[in-house]
Amino acid sequence: MDILNLVLPVFAIIVTGYLFSRTQILPKETPALLIQFTYFVLMPALLFLVIGQEEIKNLFNLPFILALGGGVIGIYFIILAFLLIIHKNLATSTMLAACCVLANTGIIALPLLHSIFGHKALLPAAIANVIMVIMIILTMIFLEQAAHTKDEHKLSLFEKILHVVKNPIILSTIAGIIYASSGLALPTLITDYLTILGSAITACALFAIGMSLKWSSFHHNELSILLINLCKLIFMPALILYLARLAELPPILVIAATISAAVPTAKNAYIISEQYQQSPEFVSNVISTTTLFSTLTLLGWLLILHNIYPTAFHH
Repeated sequence: MDILNLVLPVFAIIVTGYLFSRTQILPKETPALLIQFTYFVLMPALLFLVIGQEEIKNLFNLPFILALGGGVIGIYFIILAFLLIIHKNLATSTMLAACCVLANTGIIALPLLHSIFGHKALLPAAIANVIMVIMIILTMIFLEQAAHTKDEHKLSLFEKILHVVKNPIILSTIAGIIYASSGLALPTLITDYLTILGSAITACALFAIGMSLKWSSFHHNELSILLINLCKLIFMPALILYLARLAELPPILVIAATISAAVPTAKNAYIISEQYQQSPEFVSNVISTTTLFSTLTLLGWLLILHNIYPTAFHH
């Protein structure tokens, strides 16, 4: 019952967002604006606050990076190789593989973990987000390789990678690491300011996710979408859980790695599919369905993790 008391309010916020989307009280642009506010303002503030106050030796947990990053990259290349045998098309195979592994660590995993475990779960969530950025860069490299035509006005691969690396979450993570390296304590005024901003993450992000849910996305390519959902929401977190336990990580890191793998497909996958014209409608449906089904599967994974590590869920 303890775990339900912890997680049901989180999912209740998602349901509240969905109900508000049905009433049309708020403008239809609300979820997009809330996500932008969360992405550009709230998450950078909280990440800098947490990382900047952390001891530098704790920022590079190699076993955690190998368990989560190794598992994600391994799944990515296995799926890519399998799809290449079937499709004989690098671009299509790359986009499908990306849908299976690119996780919405920023908008869903980070606020979810923060709401349940507080600041102690933010550091691994930040590392997970960096891993996903690396996967985005890798996906772009393969798609660029597969492109047959070159637009002279098209951004170079280096410019695209630079654009990804310059995202506010990565920049705030880097800034936090630099500040942590200095050994200086954050002034109370700055700490209070960043704490107030960061405390809004959970409500804004989860409410926006609820407003974004669509029940009508499961129309075409049902089998492909179902297989991607099974891979993204069931197989991938199961493998990461196994690898994290094999690496003998502390409970909070095992939980953070598993939840980071279990969240739905990242919206960045849609942006990439639009950029390279690789079935953006299909990718949009994948994101919508994984987001919808994850409201159930995430609860399932949290119950499993609570059964394995019951004491880790006590503040």
